[in-house]
Amino acid sequence: MKGLLKILSLTGLLYLTNPNENSFAQNQDIHQTRIAQRDSLINKIETLEDSLVVKDKENTRKELSHLYARLHQRFIRFLDLSEDEMVDKQDIIKGEEYLTRAIELDPKNLFALNHRGEMYIQLGGRVLYDAFKTNKNFSAEDSTKARDDAQRYFELALEDNYKAVKTEPNNPEAYRHLAQTYRDISETFSNRLDLVESLNCYEKIRDLLDSTDGDSLKFYPNECKIPFENYYFMNSESIVSLNLLLGNYDKVIRECDKIPLKYEPLFLNLLIEALIHTGREDKAKKRYKEFKGKVPILRDNFEDYKN
Repeated sequence: MKGLLKILSLTGLLYLTNPNENSFAQNQDIHQTRIAQRDSLINKIETLEDSLVVKDKENTRKELSHLYARLHQRFIRFLDLSEDEMVDKQDIIKGEEYLTRAIELDPKNLFALNHRGEMYIQLGGRVLYDAFKTNKNFSAEDSTKARDDAQRYFELALEDNYKAVKTEPNNPEAYRHLAQTYRDISETFSNRLDLVESLNCYEKIRDLLDSTDGDSLKFYPNECKIPFENYYFMNSESIVSLNLLLGNYDKVIRECDKIPLKYEPLFLNLLIEALIHTGREDKAKKRYKEFKGKVPILRDNFEDYKN
């Protein structure tokens, strides 16, 4: 493991010393600080790995698990990519290796379980991307193989997500990652049932939040709290958008009617589409004109909502 860490550190540094024009070359001070932070983290991990060999302690294993999860965060966040770029497959694999070690040390590390699921989804997506984009003579057999290989990664992601839910059944973040996995799978394979599963997860999150007291939420140890209200209505936006995709237009309208005024702009596009689909175009146009020029997310022309 110690040798692996050294190799991963060196390969990461080689990557970082040749950044693209939109990354760390723009700010070398931040670049060097982040490298130093990551190397400090690696040194701590190596020290604890050595102590674990001498004496296997539960506290040491949990601390190491936490540090490996942080190392995943630190490494992936180094990859400061522009919108049209993709994370290199080898970098995804490195992130997955860090998280796998975190889970080996502490099988109940919720953060590691949730985020390794993300890594598997990315790996599955890369299988399809690499197959369809690089192979000009793509046969039906090649297509089937690529889809099967991607599906195996998606199944691994779901396995981690369900372990996370079982580990902390009252933690909304466990369900959020499960919901996102189902949504990613649905978008990849155009499967309506996966969208329904995703919606069920977001509704479960709302049930959990409705029984929660306080004005902030904290999902992982040593993580910052986040405002309850923001999280609640971002979850509501997911519920509304999935109902729209599933054609539950009346549900979309009912959900939007319950949204407080300050969050209403977040839901306008969804509401306008639902109103059009239910034959209430005049009302949709009225809402569009009311907020046109005030809400940047609105489409340029009302007719665009009909396409």
